[in-house]
Amino acid sequence: MLLFVLGGWTLYLVSLMVPKNRSLWVFGAWFGEKFSDNSRHYFEYVNKNEKHIRAIWLTKNPDTIELIRSKGYEAYHPYSVKGTLLSLRAKIGILATGVLDINEDVTGGMVLVELWHGTPLKKILHDDSVSGKQTKFWKWLKHVLPLFKVKLITAPSDSVANIFSSAFRVSPEKIVITGYPRTDVFYREAGCELPIVQSVVRYKDEKNSKVGIYMPTHRQAGQADIIGSFLGELSNIDTELRKSNIILLVKLHFYHQKEIESGKYNYENIIFVKDKDIEQDVYPLLLYTDFLITDYSSIFFDYALLDNPMLFAAFDKESYLSKDRELYFEYETVVPGPILKNWKDLIDAINNLTKGDNHHLGKIKSVKKEFNKYTDGRNSERVNAEVFRLAGIVGRPRRELLTL
Repeated sequence: MLLFVLGGWTLYLVSLMVPKNRSLWVFGAWFGEKFSDNSRHYFEYVNKNEKHIRAIWLTKNPDTIELIRSKGYEAYHPYSVKGTLLSLRAKIGILATGVLDINEDVTGGMVLVELWHGTPLKKILHDDSVSGKQTKFWKWLKHVLPLFKVKLITAPSDSVANIFSSAFRVSPEKIVITGYPRTDVFYREAGCELPIVQSVVRYKDEKNSKVGIYMPTHRQAGQADIIGSFLGELSNIDTELRKSNIILLVKLHFYHQKEIESGKYNYENIIFVKDKDIEQDVYPLLLYTDFLITDYSSIFFDYALLDNPMLFAAFDKESYLSKDRELYFEYETVVPGPILKNWKDLIDAINNLTKGDNHHLGKIKSVKKEFNKYTDGRNSERVNAEVFRLAGIVGRPRRELLTL
């Protein structure tokens, strides 16, 4: 392990001396595993609108590389020869979690931009005194410490910027309010071609069904069994949903995806959404849902942009606060919807929603206003302007040549 760490720092010192190409940018997300989140949406924006920029996605997942290349974009393993050489020359590094999204060993001299992956309800990084105690020192050294040299952190609102300043231990000047690129999809014209989205449209149009999505946050970074703990009553739940003609999509957190990859869950009105069903990005699917069920996930801050009702399945709140994370806000005060303690109450609440009960709409709009400054679908544009400034790019110069 010591040799591994020393080798990484040697590469880092070498990367400090390699000249950078301002037209070469590398992107990544979720520790190099997924093609998702704010960095994905900004990556697609750059590829479509900034042809003079060579935008490259770095991922350790072969399936992700294949997916990205099928869309006509460049993608490489971050620690491959080509991925390493390109990273050494890249001027800009775009992150969604941290430097482990790309190749952390060769970020010396690279301008790092942290887009992050949500408005924090749960305490994160330096503010997290529960799960943060479990972080190994060497991981902190290679992952958290380099965040100090991030040049820019984007946020969706002033309230979130204040949290980031504390959590990242950075001055407010490093944080710019741009909005999250991933929510831009909410403002595009409908017409998603994903098969699961087409199925949802048919449920709503042909069967006159209401479609909700259940998105619980992770438990202990995926170490706890979330299906056994929270979805043990699936057959009964499916029966109740059929009675009300409600389709419930279930999208588990990235950390828990393996729990459904190997399992067979065949229900009429409950559909488990796998990453491959949505090409690793849930946001286009959210646009077609009628309501959200979550617990302590930050997804509700973004979902508020749709003005759709939300339900909060806080079945294990006290246990969660003690074993997983503390929260930045008083839960009962901030969530814009009824808080339920068991599946029976949750099913009753779902039935009430389908009858037009959305008396929490005022609070939803309040959350939208406080935590999302922009509602125009142009967040990627604002991020782009800031990255151009950091890269020293003015106007639209021709792409600097780089043959690798």
